[in-house]
Amino acid sequence: KGKQLQEQGMYLEAVAVYKRAILADKKYDSSYLALASLYLRISQNDSAVQVLKAAIKMKPGLTAAHELMGMVYRDYIRNSAEAMLHYTNAVKLDSTNKASWYALAWCCNDLKRYEEAIAYAVKALDIDNAYRPAYNEMAHAYRKLGTYKEAIAAFRKRLDVSVTDQPLYYSGLCYIELKDKEG
Repeated sequence: KGKQLQEQGMYLEAVAVYKRAILADKKYDSSYLALASLYLRISQNDSAVQVLKAAIKMKPGLTAAHELMGMVYRDYIRNSAEAMLHYTNAVKLDSTNKASWYALAWCCNDLKRYEEAIAYAVKALDIDNAYRPAYNEMAHAYRKLGTYKEAIAAFRKRLDVSVTDQPLYYSGLCYIELKDKEG
């Protein structure tokens, strides 16, 4: 019912339905996630945080709640350090989630911790070598560090595993920075 109301643009009514669902079954984690997502949609970030805290308290191993909390802090509240805490919890629970590894790389780049960003991007690419967002974060970090030769070597390694356009593109940008037209 909450999703139906939400699709109809009846957000306040949907909030009430999700709250009733949580009261009816405090362990039904989907209600918490749906309510938190709806709060974000209607720009009630603090309410989303409170709902997610309740979800995590109720079920500490709820990976999706940790991921969503990380996203709230990264994209809505703009606190990359706090976001990293939640994404770190998410990858402790599910180390195969490339999106959380990518998000950690993004946060590190935002905090100007470029070496860490590269390490996290590599973890995402180890899961999915064609995951474009991870290449973006890796390339950004290498560019900020000015380590173009290392970037080219890293992208070549990736190309050996699977040919995708992202490492080719970023290798080209590194060659431009090195003023190596032939490369």
